[in-house]
Amino acid sequence: MADVYETRGPQFDAQPTPAENDGADDDALLERFADWQVALDGHWSKWREDARLWYGFVSGDQWTDDETARMTEAEKIPVTFDLIEPVIAAVQGAEIGNRQQVQYYPREVGDTGVSDVLTQGAEFVNSECSGEMEDSEAFWDCLICGLGWTETRPEVDADQVNIVKERVDPLQIWADPSARKRCLEDMRYLKREIPMSDDEFEDFKEEINRPDIEGDEGADPDGKRTTIVNPQVRYTHGMLGADPTEGQVIVCEWQWWDREKVFLAGIPGPDQVVKITTLAADELKRAQAQDPTLRYSESHRKVFYRAFATDTEVLFKERLVEDDFRYKCITGKRDRNTGTWYGLTKPMMDPQRFLNKLYSEILHIVRTNANGGMALEEDAVDDIRQFESTWAATDKVTWLKPGSLSGAHGSKMLPKTAPPIQVALFQLMEFARDMVKATTGVNEEILGLVGREQAGVLEQQRKQAAYGILSAFFDAKRRYQRNQGRLLLAEMREYFPPDKMVRIVDKGTAQYVPLAQSLEVATYDIVVDEAPSGPDQKAKVLAVLMPLLPQLMQAQLIDPSALAEIIPYLPIPAAIANKLAQAIQQKAAAGAQPNPAQQAMVQAELANKQADTGKKSADATLARAKAVREVSETHATHLGLLAGETSPLPSPASAPPGPGPGAASGAAPAPGEGNGQAPPEGPQGPQPGPPGGAPDQPQGPPGGPPMQGPM
Repeated sequence: MADVYETRGPQFDAQPTPAENDGADDDALLERFADWQVALDGHWSKWREDARLWYGFVSGDQWTDDETARMTEAEKIPVTFDLIEPVIAAVQGAEIGNRQQVQYYPREVGDTGVSDVLTQGAEFVNSECSGEMEDSEAFWDCLICGLGWTETRPEVDADQVNIVKERVDPLQIWADPSARKRCLEDMRYLKREIPMSDDEFEDFKEEINRPDIEGDEGADPDGKRTTIVNPQVRYTHGMLGADPTEGQVIVCEWQWWDREKVFLAGIPGPDQVVKITTLAADELKRAQAQDPTLRYSESHRKVFYRAFATDTEVLFKERLVEDDFRYKCITGKRDRNTGTWYGLTKPMMDPQRFLNKLYSEILHIVRTNANGGMALEEDAVDDIRQFESTWAATDKVTWLKPGSLSGAHGSKMLPKTAPPIQVALFQLMEFARDMVKATTGVNEEILGLVGREQAGVLEQQRKQAAYGILSAFFDAKRRYQRNQGRLLLAEMREYFPPDKMVRIVDKGTAQYVPLAQSLEVATYDIVVDEAPSGPDQKAKVLAVLMPLLPQLMQAQLIDPSALAEIIPYLPIPAAIANKLAQAIQQKAAAGAQPNPAQQAMVQAELANKQADTGKKSADATLARAKAVREVSETHATHLGLLAGETSPLPSPASAPPGPGPGAASGAAPAPGEGNGQAPPEGPQGPQPGPPGGAPDQPQGPPGGPPMQGPM
């Protein structure tokens, strides 16, 4: 029976659950493991044999022992021209050159700072454990055998909790045979056989607090195994995994999920807003004790577990608090008949075998220059077997009966004539070489082996056409990254304390850490976007931005902050890109805070401009007043001349009233008017003459023409 263990190591950090404490379920769980193992053996045994063969072909081990023995016996050289490995390497290089990254976006419209916190946290985890490289290694496995696995788990180091992602050998994983979706998203359970050295096994026993288990083979009185594995014969329920290694043990880990009953109830929150909350049975009882009228409904949810077990005992069991498998898979192409998966190696095996055998045979022909067949009578030679074994070889002597060559007077020695090598053999060699690549769709443009002159646009189009054939693998990689990003998000929320998240993210987004950790995983959309670190992606971005940047900067449509965000996409070293971006951001920040001396100069200049503007306005007002005065005086003088006055007209307020309307007609002229004589002096004395000393002119009626003198 399994006990409750308080010791939690790097791999055992979840809190105990009621299922862990229930030892009565161990027997039923062991029966489930046994039934699952029978299904796994029947489903994956043939695939595992093929997978080892596929890995051997990629590494150049393309001849079986029997084939090598037959070739050696026939004095032929088993030549290997490995054309599979360059194809796999080319496709893997395309994935490395176009790496992608996971970004998180809240489904509800809100502050983007929350998504920035989670995205920066995922980038930190991947950079710390080289997660991108581990994904590329898993993709390499997928190209070879059709399955690539990674494990994402928390590791405890003293008071620090780190999240680690590692590539897992596909031959260590036994997945649910009923899973049919890509990336095995619908699997119910899986098993991993973890190889451990003696030291690692001792650490494992200490972590699960089970020093009593041994790695040596043993049996109880009933004949059942009581240990994990025999160090020399790996414990795999009768099916050997990888080749046994001296001093290693295999620890079997199971992960699975069960549907458990839960209850959905409306629980009011602190703001008195009722929210539908998922409750377990004990939680529902406590809620009903507080609110007897609480309404609820039954439902089910997936609960994930993992365990380490032998044939007879469950050594350790815990619930996975991230509610997901820690192992994520990349799948290749599906074999519908067997329900398994395969990669690019499988279709290339037969062309590769044909190529190797053809080249070996042609090499043998060139070496021995073999003759053709011959028709002869039975008594033509003494030893027929000796003739058959030596005739086809030009480097061996074939003995004939006396007189067969010389006749009556002929020569008794005749050298064998080497037959010419047929041209069709070389054509067959070219055909065999091309068939290896033709079975996968990988062309010479991807391999970089184009030996003809062609336009760069045409070469790029041919590359894109080849990538279209391989799109199933890249689409599975995106699907895997989305699943793995969801797992990483759950583990960051469970295992990263808020203070660590604050240290990871930048200062501008640290305030959103509590909100990011409070949201559920289901409230995020996980987007797989192209990472700016890929060289191919950088070249594409640079080709698009080069003609646009000068125009955007000239039109002032982008500011320095936007330019700093563009710098990481340039094809330059990351250190230089970071320094340029920081310099641009610092310059922009310095420009946003003006210099006090410069600001004072600007204010003084502004005050001078305002004073100059006020002076100009006052001068304009004075000029307008003078102009109005001059116009008024000129008009008044003109009116005075018309009225016969010699002095400037007084202001309208003090001027005496003028003559009435009847003064212009019927009135006798004054004495002396009209005869050129001066009028008599009035009480005020003589009136001064017109300005300028002009002679007096006879005046007519106001408004009329001047009067004329006597005719």
